[in-house]
Amino acid sequence: MRSLSVCIVFFTFSLSGIAATYHVPDDFGTIQGAISDPGVVSGDVIIVRAGIYNEQLDFLGKAITLTSDEGAVNTFINGNQGGSTVSFKSWEGYDTILEGFTITNGLADRGGGIYCYVSSPTIRNNVITQNESDYLGGGICCISCAPLINDNLIEKNDSYHGGGIGMDRYSSPIIRNNTLQNNNADWKGGGCACLNSNPMILDNTFYRNTCNKYGGAICGAEGASMMIIGNQIIHNKSKVYAGGIMCSSQSTFHIADNLITENIAGIYGGGLFVRRTVSVTIQNCVISNNLAEVNGGGIYFMIDTPGPSYMSNCVIYGNQALNTGGGFYSKDKASQEVTNTIIRNNSAPASPQVYITQHYPGQFVTKYCNVEGGMAGECNFDDDPAFVDPADNDFHLIRTSCCINRGTTEGAPTRDIDGDARPCMGSVDVGVDEFIDIHPLEADKFEISISYGGTVNFTIDAGPQNGGREYMLLGSQSGTTPGTSLYGQITLPLNYDAFTSFVMANLNSTIFTNFNSLLDAQGKGTAQYNAGHLPAGYLGLVSHFAYYLVGAPWDFVSNPVAVTYVN
Repeated sequence: MRSLSVCIVFFTFSLSGIAATYHVPDDFGTIQGAISDPGVVSGDVIIVRAGIYNEQLDFLGKAITLTSDEGAVNTFINGNQGGSTVSFKSWEGYDTILEGFTITNGLADRGGGIYCYVSSPTIRNNVITQNESDYLGGGICCISCAPLINDNLIEKNDSYHGGGIGMDRYSSPIIRNNTLQNNNADWKGGGCACLNSNPMILDNTFYRNTCNKYGGAICGAEGASMMIIGNQIIHNKSKVYAGGIMCSSQSTFHIADNLITENIAGIYGGGLFVRRTVSVTIQNCVISNNLAEVNGGGIYFMIDTPGPSYMSNCVIYGNQALNTGGGFYSKDKASQEVTNTIIRNNSAPASPQVYITQHYPGQFVTKYCNVEGGMAGECNFDDDPAFVDPADNDFHLIRTSCCINRGTTEGAPTRDIDGDARPCMGSVDVGVDEFIDIHPLEADKFEISISYGGTVNFTIDAGPQNGGREYMLLGSQSGTTPGTSLYGQITLPLNYDAFTSFVMANLNSTIFTNFNSLLDAQGKGTAQYNAGHLPAGYLGLVSHFAYYLVGAPWDFVSNPVAVTYVN
């Protein structure tokens, strides 16, 4: 059967032929001439020599690759303001590829640079610049389509909606790892506008985009469903609402792992403005040093529909409002739940950290949050979070941070802004960073013999700030997650089982020597597991060991260490 399969595949390949490669202007005088030629078919490659090509291109539904041999800096497609510079409007798919060009000087009602309609091409490694549209998508317009838009520089484009990229009518593009800068929109989304569409906006940089009304960097409205993840949104400006991101009009948003900093709103919401949405989830976001010239320096919430919003594990820091609510402004019938979030060092003449309007009693709930000046709510606290370097937007926690193990797993993302697992060394940490200590627990070996037994020596290092504290080292043979809650304060990364009970019953015996003791002045200690002769049933099993510091403030657990039983 294997031989027959190979023959069938080979026979099919031989019928389909080998993809041809053509050059412009060597084989065809113009790029459109090459695309239109009936001899150029699916799978073929057109390579364009360096130069300026004054054309408007239509891919005509062909699954071909159009690329340049000297890259975008040397190869220009100039639309001469005669329409969209490049069009995909005949059901092109991902195997239609546009790569390596500067696409410029297009002028159209939709899609000055690139127009995508009922198509899903791959658009990558291009410079899309100085294009204009009257209505939607100065650089790129997506209508009823799902293109891959990757690794492009999209700059200095202009439109009514979506200076850089505009989308409408159920489009679902994947927009990844692009730089969108110095684009402008008259009404919505200087960098990107999403109307009634479902994009994934991943790992992009939005820089110095502007808008006259809604959303300097990004605006989602009219039933949009957006995933905005892993972006850097920096120095964007709106003359009215949302210097960074505008969330509006019956839309749904998942906003995670973004840096939203130094954006400016002429009235409300320096970093984000939220209103009339179905739901908004914001996780692992740094919202810092944004400015609102009236209210809501970091975030302005004005939700007058039943849809809730959830924020967890964010940092709202150093934002400014010139009137009220430097960090967070909540207005009207807004319903928000904020957990595991740090709100500090924001400024405003009134309510510098959080302002909650009184004339519409909304539901604004904070839990497990570090709020400067204090705030009523379950397990909220007020203390210096001890960041690494907030002046440089480095909001990682140092070892002495009061935010370590102070959060709740309820609603918390399973990973932090760096992708590290949460929780890592106990309970969830408050803020965007899940603190990881380097070597709080080590072992001299990670295997032990069931035939001959042996010992495992553990080295404990909780740091000098924990010198003299009591520790307890425990074990488990049923894994490390979800772990065991200790007094509702921290989570030990061991699942409680019969082996755990056995360790606890024999602490400081000859089997588990020094498993419960005091750290020295430097926060160090040693312990020993002396297995002796083990039953054959242990073969292949793994025991995990971890320790915690006993007593208030219940703020420290170690990483787990695995010991495997071998023959």
